[in-house]
This record gives sequence, structure tokens and C-alpha cells, in this order.
Amino acid sequence: MPGEVIYGRGGAYDQRIISPSTGLRHEVTLVGLAPGTAYGYWVASSGYPLAEPGSFRTAPTTDDPSFAFVTYGDSRTGHATHRLIAERILALKPDFALHTGDLVGFGSRASEWDRFFDIERAMLASVPLFPSLGNHEQNNRDYFDAFVLPGNERWYAFDWGNARIVVLQIDAIMPFGKHSEQVQWLESTLAANTQPWLIVCFHIPPYDALPEDSMGDAVRINVVPLLERYGVDLVLNGHNHNYQRSIVNGIPYIVTGGAGAELDHLDGPDPDTEAFYNGHHLVYFTVEGETLTGRALTTDGTTVDTFTLSADGPSRH
Repeated sequence: MPGEVIYGRGGAYDQRIISPSTGLRHEVTLVGLAPGTAYGYWVASSGYPLAEPGSFRTAPTTDDPSFAFVTYGDSRTGHATHRLIAERILALKPDFALHTGDLVGFGSRASEWDRFFDIERAMLASVPLFPSLGNHEQNNRDYFDAFVLPGNERWYAFDWGNARIVVLQIDAIMPFGKHSEQVQWLESTLAANTQPWLIVCFHIPPYDALPEDSMGDAVRINVVPLLERYGVDLVLNGHNHNYQRSIVNGIPYIVTGGAGAELDHLDGPDPDTEAFYNGHHLVYFTVEGETLTGRALTTDGTTVDTFTLSADGPSRH
């Protein structure tokens, strides 16, 4: 049976896009959408809805850049906590979400992807998700079958309002040496940026308060110099199962790997660490023009850290 999306704004479902595929997986592109606008939609087949209605809000223009997004990571097999995180995100109603990797415990197990999407079903009906690959995805084909992402889907960039978001595959599997395809793409993408906000997201952090490993060393050697050279405003990572906020050479680095996996407890921060939290959490960001505010929230909505950045440099609180 053909798949279709019936959609519209202002309570009217007056537009329809039909998928050209007749299989089980369908992909359609909605065109001509107004910026900064709420739309409702149905996923249907032959005109019959297949689920409850969903909604989304399109990206604002650069002239009125007001939006919100969340970042979370390392949901893996902590299903009860992951469900609480998904419910909290749905309650916050952000414009989109970034996952810092390790969505599942084993990317080769179809049953784990089924559980991931069962947990996030309600959230994903109204919050677009932009994930990065973690080492637990195992570079598996199921990841690429599950998502439709920009570019080559491994590393990609997109604009939202006045922000350029860059997502990388730093997962201990895909090469990211100085002369690799990925790092060459990263440099050209950063160099071409014209947006006030430049945010980079990937799995394995270059800076954290846990014992150092060779992967962190490699990120510092091959990736960090580009982040510093091109004035990246914020870096979002996972991999460590806690919350950390550090500032190194003027760049704020957030580790947010507390969406379900067993926690990695910190006894204390490194000298560069501004804040840390040994608990499950997500990070909620609001952007108002040239001001970005971040709040690390527990599953019940308690704030454990707050910080503010300006487009011309970090402001620490």
C-alpha cells in the first residue's frame, strides 16, 4: 500500500504528499513550508490514518531567530530512564533534539531499535531528532535505515534560525585523521559558515573529567584545532554517562551522556570543569538572537546547572 503524509497549518489538513515507494519504508519531502510555523500532519495509507496526528514547527528565519532545542545521549538499554527523558523532552516542546550517540546498546540488534522507537514514539511525532553515531551503534545498517538525515548521514550540517549545527561521526569506527574525508569536510564546512552561532555535536569528547584515553587524545589532535581556528561556540558530546561542562581555550564543551546508560560517577572536576552532575539528565537550550541559555535538567525537571553564552563568546554564571 502507498504511504502518504496529509498536512497543513491552522487546523487545516489540506495538503498531501504521496510516497513513490510501495515497500515498508517511506520517505517524503514537504516543500513550500512557511518559516517559523506550526504544522499538523497525519501519516496515512490510501487516505486512512495509521497513527495519532503529529505536529512540528519549521525553522525560523535569521531575522527572527528564537527557538529551543534539547541535547541528550547514551540512552542505550536504560529503558525506564530513557522513557522518562523522552517524556521530559515532549513536555518541553523543543523545536528539535540532538542525540550525542549510543542510542541503543547494540546497533546490530533489530529488537533494540524497535524498543528505542517504541520509547520515543510520542516524542518523535512532534520533535525532529538529529542523531550522531556512537560506538554502540556499531556503524550498523539499521541506523541508516531508521533515519533520513542530511548529506551522507554520517556527518552532516543544517541551519536552524541563526545557528549552523554540525554533526560528526566520532565513534572509534569511522576515521577522523587530519587527512580523512570527514575532517576535510569539517574544515570546509566550518570555514564556509556565516551564521552567528556555530555548534558541533559528536559522541566521544575531547575533554572530560574521567581518565584520559587514546580516543580523546585523537580528537584533541585532529578535531579540536579546527574548532578553535573557526570559532566554534559550543561543542556537545556524550560517551561518558554523566553531565560535565568545561571551558577550554574559550570553547564550552558539554558532555551529556545521561539518558539511560549506567552512570559513570565523578569524584571531582578537572581544572577546566565549570559544573558536573552524577545523574541522569538532558540539556535544554533556548536561543534568543545572540544569546543562548542552557539548562541541565534531571528527569523530573530539576535544574542542576545553568549557563549563558553570547554569540561573541561565553558568559559564565
